[in-house]
Amino acid sequence: MKSHSIPLLSIIITTHNRYLALISTLDEIDHLLVLPSVECIIYNDASNDSSYQNLQNNSNIHLIQGTEQIGLIAARNILMSKASGKYVLSLDDDSHVVTKNFIELICEYFENNPNCAVLAARIYWGKIFPSKFSCKGNGHQVRSFVGCGHVWRRDAWKQIDGYPEWFGFYGEEDYASILLFLQGLEIHYLPDFLVHHRVELRSRKLDNDYLPRIRKSLRAGWFIFFIFYPKAEAVKYFLYSFFMQWKKVFKQDRRILIPLLKSIGDLFRFSNQILRARKPLSAVQYKNYKNILNTKIYWKPN
Repeated sequence: MKSHSIPLLSIIITTHNRYLALISTLDEIDHLLVLPSVECIIYNDASNDSSYQNLQNNSNIHLIQGTEQIGLIAARNILMSKASGKYVLSLDDDSHVVTKNFIELICEYFENNPNCAVLAARIYWGKIFPSKFSCKGNGHQVRSFVGCGHVWRRDAWKQIDGYPEWFGFYGEEDYASILLFLQGLEIHYLPDFLVHHRVELRSRKLDNDYLPRIRKSLRAGWFIFFIFYPKAEAVKYFLYSFFMQWKKVFKQDRRILIPLLKSIGDLFRFSNQILRARKPLSAVQYKNYKNILNTKIYWKPN
């Protein structure tokens, strides 16, 4: 059993009916889980597979069993509230850290960059991680981060009121990032911090949740516009986004029409939450925010 001293690093993972993917992740980060300075907390979001039965006796993890499915964002809020480490690594159940000296790397970076609240990973999306690649590149500020691979400075997490659970699935990282920006805190991207997200993006179009994902992604982006952007900019970006999706309906994939229309309905359905959450950036803040480099979501080796 591990000691009860305060850990340096907490690793948090939420999962739902993906036991095999989760086991692969735990195998890949096993060298971290055995360290006394690391705790691993998993939220099992009411899975009905064998996840709980097979993991409940694993002494290297703290397993939280949900009785009713609450969704990814709510589960992450619970995990962040339970984490006790100075730093919190958030992974999806199908992603893992590749960098060998990961803990030393992030500790040194956070110590040298006290204004950095979240450290974003360089993420490779695909089943097989490339055998040859370069890690060259300095850490630098970006607008946001990706859920499947990032590290919070836990004291910075306390500066926001958690992720917005009503978003449903997407957008919580952008929401948190802008709240941090308003408080003068930063998101940094570190190329040496490598994460493998074991997902084939092209195959997602064949998944049963492809259209619901489009709907949730669209509406989350629109929520962000109307919560944080100056009114005129929010309307402009919304109309541009809608027009681009409308073009896709007729030129690429007509299946997008249904989630597009449902997203419009969601915008009205959640209008009260949007109004309550609204924290518009000033003209100067908006300009400064737009001058920050875009979020690094995908990486392909040269």
